[in-house]
Amino acid sequence: MDRAAYNLGLLLAAEKPAEALDWLRKAHEIRPEVPEYSYTMAFYQIQNGAQEKGVQTLLAMVDAKMNYPDAYLLLIDLFKKEGKQDQVSDIVKKAMENPNLPTRFRQQIMMMHGASN
Repeated sequence: MDRAAYNLGLLLAAEKPAEALDWLRKAHEIRPEVPEYSYTMAFYQIQNGAQEKGVQTLLAMVDAKMNYPDAYLLLIDLFKKEGKQDQVSDIVKKAMENPNLPTRFRQQIMMMHGASN
C-alpha cells in the first residue's frame, strides 16, 4: 500500500499537487522509516509553497540519522539561499556525525561546505 500511495503521488505531482501531497504523506505515514518517502514529500512540500513544512520534514530525517544524502544537500541549499550560515554549519556537523551516511559523502560535504565556506 505504501508503494502504491507513493507512486500515485508522483504521478499526480504535476497536474494535482495538493492531491499528490496527500498520497505522498500517506506513504510517509505508513512507512516513515523509508527515506525516499520522507524526502519526496519534503521536496514537493517545498515546491508547492510549504517550505517550512518541507524543512521540518528534512530536519526530521537528519535528526533520525537517515542514510539519504540528498536531504542534507537540499537543506544546505535552502539555508544558503536564505543566508543562514549557522544552520548550514549545523547540517554539515550532523552529516559528519551520522555513521549511516557513506564516508565518501561525508568527505565531500566537508570539502564543499565545511567551516571555511
